[in-house]
Amino acid sequence: MKNLFFLFLLLSFQSALSQDNESSFAIEEERIYNVPEVDVKAEFPGGLNKFYEYFMKSFVRRENRIPGKILLSFVIESDGSIKRVRVVKNSVDAAFANEAIRVLKLSPKWIPAEKDGKKVRTLLTFPVNS
Repeated sequence: MKNLFFLFLLLSFQSALSQDNESSFAIEEERIYNVPEVDVKAEFPGGLNKFYEYFMKSFVRRENRIPGKILLSFVIESDGSIKRVRVVKNSVDAAFANEAIRVLKLSPKWIPAEKDGKKVRTLLTFPVNS
């Protein structure tokens, strides 16, 4: 019985150690940089004006718009894809915010940011006026 207890204790200890190693690796792997921290900023292919063109062309506007603004945050992944789209501030209705999120998620891949010569994840914010 004692041997079984010690075996259980040993396995629990090893499991805890492996979880610590995995979580510290995951934290390092998932680092998201803010724009001032990177050496080369993430960029939409063709520049910011091309991104605005894409966004305005893809955004389906409703006729009865409520004036206001939303602020979206999103992560440009190291492969250029957009993930973790969130509404930070919304002074418009939910339908407008949902449409902005939809269009942002469908965006073509960006050129990712770089830090020390390595492609990294970057957090960006984007205001949208109704």
